[in-house]
Amino acid sequence: MAKNGTYSPDIIATLRAALDAAAPPLLTKQEVVRELRNNVRAARGRGCPDQQILDIFAAQGITMTPSTLRSYLADKPARVKPPRKASALAAAQELKAAVPSEDAIRTAVPADTVSLEAVE
Repeated sequence: MAKNGTYSPDIIATLRAALDAAAPPLLTKQEVVRELRNNVRAARGRGCPDQQILDIFAAQGITMTPSTLRSYLADKPARVKPPRKASALAAAQELKAAVPSEDAIRTAVPADTVSLEAVE
């Protein structure tokens, strides 16, 4: 690259060759199932059981459980699990410790020491 932001025309051939040789990124199991969602649903509609669909995927090296297949085919995102009871209890105790009690707030500044003249 030249200092003024110009490029040699030879760079186009180099970039074109690099882009033509670039491989697409690998897909996850979930992305594969989502790409084939309509095909899987059509097979189910024709009476194909989930186990047969899983066997077809397994023949290509993609193994999963029936519940995983169902979750990948679901239209809604997976449900977020609520926190475990112990961690929820710890969070509540931490919050309680951070917030002063109502009595502590009342006794922090005696009412007779506050004057309106000081506010103005």
